[in-house]
Amino acid sequence: MGSSGPITIAGSLVISNACTLAGICLAQLINPGTPIVYGLGGSPTDMKTGGYINASPEDAKHTAIVTALSQYYNIPCRSQGALTESFSLDYQAGMESSMMLTTAALSGVHVSLHACGTYGSMLAMSFEKFIADEDLCCAIKTLMKPIEFSEDAFAMDLIKKLGTSGTYLLESHTATRCRSEFFIPDLNIRTIHSKWLEMEPRQMDQRASQLLEKRLLAYEKPDIDPLIEKDLINYVENKKQ
Repeated sequence: MGSSGPITIAGSLVISNACTLAGICLAQLINPGTPIVYGLGGSPTDMKTGGYINASPEDAKHTAIVTALSQYYNIPCRSQGALTESFSLDYQAGMESSMMLTTAALSGVHVSLHACGTYGSMLAMSFEKFIADEDLCCAIKTLMKPIEFSEDAFAMDLIKKLGTSGTYLLESHTATRCRSEFFIPDLNIRTIHSKWLEMEPRQMDQRASQLLEKRLLAYEKPDIDPLIEKDLINYVENKKQ
């Protein structure tokens, strides 16, 4: 928005939608019935530098509108994921990644690319942020999960028994659901201040590094054909050049 197309979201949608539909039509002419996924890019241009901004409220709104268009066309939709302009696992990274991925999920996107691990307009990748974004994805999955309104979930008999002054903590209804009812993060902390002061490490990026090390140490190499493994190693080495 503002460089290769109009600066407004509406104007950007016109030109990007036309280009995308043209590509879809071409694909169907070449190979009728070929599967397709609809998705439009709509990122602002930094008016100070001319640079590409990948995580912004404008981009998030663009994603919501694009998803609505895909539903109108009855075509599966893909969007960007947990994106950020930051290059560290800081508040900015969490804020922008949450905004981008939550908007996509609530809009009804079918496929979300780059859902974990990217920094700086996708110019960098971090295993630590990948782990943090896993928590974000699980939190959003819980957010999207329909609320249960069954007889057991309403717990009317228990409410009649205990009312507002009883304690529900030791009841079997609580015990049977205590490990599944709430989202339990792997990385985020939930503790009191005095315990937090005793924690080591405290910072999220350091805790993510610690968790990453544990995962790598627990890794078990799967059985793989030696020739296939050799080809994979050669492929990776060639891509590094």
